[in-house]
Amino acid sequence: MLVPRNIVMRFYKTKVDMKGRVSLPMEIRNIVDMRYGDELVLETAGNRELVISPVAMRKANTSVKIVFTDFSSGFRKAMKTLVAHKADILRSESKSDDGSVHWNALVRMNHSQIQKLTKRLEKIEGIAGLKITKEE
Repeated sequence: MLVPRNIVMRFYKTKVDMKGRVSLPMEIRNIVDMRYGDELVLETAGNRELVISPVAMRKANTSVKIVFTDFSSGFRKAMKTLVAHKADILRSESKSDDGSVHWNALVRMNHSQIQKLTKRLEKIEGIAGLKITKEE
């Protein structure tokens, strides 16, 4: 993992309890603005390496799910369309399945743009499925 020079990395040690739970130090929770009930993403980043990240749901207000049949062309066009509608992508993930790519993202955007965004995305060749949902 590359870290910009102006970022100070801190390391903390904690233990896994009998039920598999991990307690995060208060300082870390404050740094990442984590509160009770916040969701975390756990990612394996190699052999015996774990990355824990907050989902940032307080900032995300929209869920975007797209199925691409032509990922290289469709993804590029979809990203340009999201940028044009001032959608900030906070977190995304993709999964390949039987010749298509399923892309899910948590996005921050003005909800008044959802209908226009949906219509523009539906016109893109290479998109086989689309679902945009307001988050609570």
